[in-house]
Amino acid sequence: MHTRLACNLRRLTRLTGIILLPFLTAIVVNAQSQFAGTYTGTINTKVSAGPVNLESALGAYIAIVGTSGSVDFNGTLTGTVAADGKVTFSGGTQFSLLGLTTATISGSRISSEYGAVVANGTTQYRINPSTSFTAAAGSGGGSSGGGSSGSANTAFLNGSFEGGGNPGSSWITLSVGNPSITGWVVTAGNIDYMGSVWQHSNGNRSIDMSGVTAGAIAQTFPTTAGQTYTVKFDMSGNPGYGTGTGVKQMTVAVNNGAGTSQTYEFDTTGKSLSNMGWVEKTFTFTASSATTTLTFTSLTNSAYGPALDNVRLDGETGATSASGTTGSTTVLGGTAPTAPASLTSYRNKVGQTFEFTVTGSAAGSVWGTDVYTDDSNVAKAAVHAGVVGVGETKTVTVSILAGQSSYAASMRNGIATNSWGSWVGSYSFGGSTGATGTATVAPSLAVDLSTINIPRTYGYGSSFILTVPISGVGPFTYQWLLNGIAISGATSATYSVPRITAANAGSYSLRVGNSAGTTTIAAGSVTVAGSSVGVPTINLQPLNKIVTLGDTFALATSATGAGLSYQWFLNNVALSGETGPILLRSGISGNDAGNYTVRVSNSSGSITSQAAQVSLTSTPSVLSNISVRATAAAGQVITPGFALRGSGKKRVLIRAVGPTLSGFGVSGAMADPKFSVNQLNPSTGAATVINTTDTTDATANGVANAVGAFALASSDTTSAARVLELDAGFNYTIDVSGTGAGTLLIEVYDAGNVSGGSKLVNVSVLTNAGSGNSTLILGFALRGDGQKTLLVRGAGPATAAFGINDALADPLLAIVDSNSRTLLANNDWGQADYLSELTTASNFVGAFAFPDQSKDAASLVLLDSNATYTVQVVGADNGSGRALAEIYEVP
Repeated sequence: MHTRLACNLRRLTRLTGIILLPFLTAIVVNAQSQFAGTYTGTINTKVSAGPVNLESALGAYIAIVGTSGSVDFNGTLTGTVAADGKVTFSGGTQFSLLGLTTATISGSRISSEYGAVVANGTTQYRINPSTSFTAAAGSGGGSSGGGSSGSANTAFLNGSFEGGGNPGSSWITLSVGNPSITGWVVTAGNIDYMGSVWQHSNGNRSIDMSGVTAGAIAQTFPTTAGQTYTVKFDMSGNPGYGTGTGVKQMTVAVNNGAGTSQTYEFDTTGKSLSNMGWVEKTFTFTASSATTTLTFTSLTNSAYGPALDNVRLDGETGATSASGTTGSTTVLGGTAPTAPASLTSYRNKVGQTFEFTVTGSAAGSVWGTDVYTDDSNVAKAAVHAGVVGVGETKTVTVSILAGQSSYAASMRNGIATNSWGSWVGSYSFGGSTGATGTATVAPSLAVDLSTINIPRTYGYGSSFILTVPISGVGPFTYQWLLNGIAISGATSATYSVPRITAANAGSYSLRVGNSAGTTTIAAGSVTVAGSSVGVPTINLQPLNKIVTLGDTFALATSATGAGLSYQWFLNNVALSGETGPILLRSGISGNDAGNYTVRVSNSSGSITSQAAQVSLTSTPSVLSNISVRATAAAGQVITPGFALRGSGKKRVLIRAVGPTLSGFGVSGAMADPKFSVNQLNPSTGAATVINTTDTTDATANGVANAVGAFALASSDTTSAARVLELDAGFNYTIDVSGTGAGTLLIEVYDAGNVSGGSKLVNVSVLTNAGSGNSTLILGFALRGDGQKTLLVRGAGPATAAFGINDALADPLLAIVDSNSRTLLANNDWGQADYLSELTTASNFVGAFAFPDQSKDAASLVLLDSNATYTVQVVGADNGSGRALAEIYEVP
């Protein structure tokens, strides 16, 4: 094993704690009359094991507090509420599962701290502070007299569709009369209640308004006759898997009145399940009675219909109470999606800016000041940055930044952060003000100017947001400038344009000031592609590559727009025949080195990508060793495999280590492991045994020392190891077993080429996976120059096609570095970033296809060389079963 991997073997043998339990979707509470009303918010989980804390917002709740002193979570939790607002839970069907014993109602908010550790000793739940409150009729309106006042007492429920039967990673088709979605009923045709199969605009669920035929859903809620209401909702369309594109239409009406109906449309061309392109729509009506029925109806009478999410009442107008004061509004949900626990999956979006809804938290791990590592907990970092308070929910702006060389620790707003050295990805918050007090120096830029002062290109009609992370002592004042001229009204920490035109092109800067002075910071230039709506927009820029002579490399881009065409260029010279989104070059020579760009065009205009530099080296990044830690039952055979590509013979060291693991703190190490090595026929797949080993010889120990593998204990006379010379161009499997049950480590090391040139390009292992000591861990090391793109997969349900009848039902995949920090996680492959690129890469490397909407996990990842990593697979539903972990080199 590589020396650095050996130093972290103790970490490799721990569960990283990445377990998600099913979310309980609807929480209903009864309490004393002064707290009576409807509360909405989100629930969090925190998973802790060893050095890892992973926090996730799992979805929304609707808490209805009645006028009695009892608490009833619809049988989920039961208890009582005291006069001081303390909620005590004492029973219920899910009492032991959630581990929550107390909550608090204060200031028209219900919340709780994290409860006891549950779910096999790893998981805690917390009720996040509710984000809205509607007082019940005749109630005191909250413990502090808060809540809605006047006539604005609208109980509009479940606008983000989080409450209802769990559709999981697929969908549930609901027909006329079905009330399964809390607060809503299907009134025509059928709809699809969508789970994590696609990207939602808010939370974890949304609606396809056409199941098999056009459908409709409605909700009836209290209103005041003569009062005007504004409904906002987010609209998209189901693009299917490339088969459902086109314009989707639906109507919105109240009380089924034709005179109130308004039609909305959305063009799904260029959209995907992972990039739905949600847009906000507005519908206004005047109530005619004490109740109003709001109905959404699809006009697409087939599958793949219009999509609906995040319905909310946003600013009731003309509402007055009996005393003449203006009524207040209860807003359910926000316009921005809930922030993920960390932003590691946004690493390929450097230079882009996003808005998220964040509830501030004091829990989790954070590295940095003003600029944070992208694996830092977002909710805690937001509190440290000063953009939200603990327990407060706000929409914040986040800029995705490149990795920094160092991150400084500090204490701000009651939050202490950690320091760190070089890290691969970063983010910052727009409007972070740092400390507040008496300023002695003018504000300064919190990051390197080169990460902010960059050119940006946007398609005509698209939206953009600019933000600059600031250090110093606030409060701050802001003024944005375009080409040196102040932009009227642009005096916030961020500057946004919902629909860009040619007038928005130019050089932007931000003048930021405090009591000590002002600083003007160049914020980059903006170019507007084309002169009309529909010009292509590039979502994925081609990446730099470092390769060797005779090898293969690929460059890829992803763009949105209608009728796209592509043309690749090398050093500004068009490459004949290279007219697709992926450029593939095989058997490369010195003439292939240089700067590559791609021009994406349609009838509305064109846009050219950033340049990707392809460089030559004699030592490109390669997989240098792999290791599998697994626990086997007596008689069970564990089967890792690997592939060698190239020519000649490769020398490899293969080891099955048992007793020595006890010295690394592994309990129950296998006493006497053995293995056989099989070469697979490339045509038939038939296996030929080429070596069987039950012992370790002196040659193996000598090579182990040369490649940096840890030494076997002197008392270990039963672990198996052998040095073999294997032909390139074949796939190999290793059948590993023992005389009894136990935990063992299986390793394959690249010990150099005997002849020709070959490399490891694919590794895999099929074995049991669960949680704790049963976590499937596949370790690997990269050696050489530059970075390496890998396809990493955790297959469970898909293995049924190969006769695996005890497969892990819902694999959760994580890629972890040698410091036990999670670089990337994926639960369902259909939710991975750049899904089309992932599918293309899977086809190219020959990985078997995953079924549509399956719960198998997969992701593309770009990793630094000369480092060690682990792929870890657990059951997302806390289940267990056999899983296949795979790593493929992607050119």
